[in-house]
Amino acid sequence: MTGTNSVAANYLNFFCHSDAMTSALLFMGSNDPGGGRLCLGGQFTRLRIENGSGGLAQWYWHQDLQSIGGWGAGDTVLCQVWYRVPAGWNACGAQFNLSNALRITFEL
Repeated sequence: MTGTNSVAANYLNFFCHSDAMTSALLFMGSNDPGGGRLCLGGQFTRLRIENGSGGLAQWYWHQDLQSIGGWGAGDTVLCQVWYRVPAGWNACGAQFNLSNALRITFEL
């Protein structure tokens, strides 16, 4: 993540990299369920699907962050990326994987 957690600054960027990524969905949740591959719980917000061209997916927001996800100063969210991978790439046989989660507490 680059940018700032300031809702007033309206400047937030996310990046996710995986050699086998084909497409990726950035989503946020309101709490941590406490274990497993899915690190988010509570109310989900799906932000946008991006092409994982070259193994890199990128999301840029330079607009009103409050209108995108309803976030305001003091709100804490967890961000995670669900991404597709080619058949046979994942050891458990699934054609998707999940990134680690990132916790953000927004400020004014």
